Amino acid sequence: MKLHEWRVRLMNDIWVRHPGVRSDDQLSFGERSADRLGNGIGRAWQ
Repeated sequence: MKLHEWRVRLMNDIWVRHPGVRSDDQLSFGERSADRLGNGIGRAWQ
């Protein structure tokens, strides 16, 4: 596994366990839509 892949996996695991991050089923329709739009254009939401 390359270093970049390892770092991506680590960060995804950390975000999943973070208590302030809601899962997809806890988000409103608009929030899910905004996330998909942002991911599609490669934009990082702040």
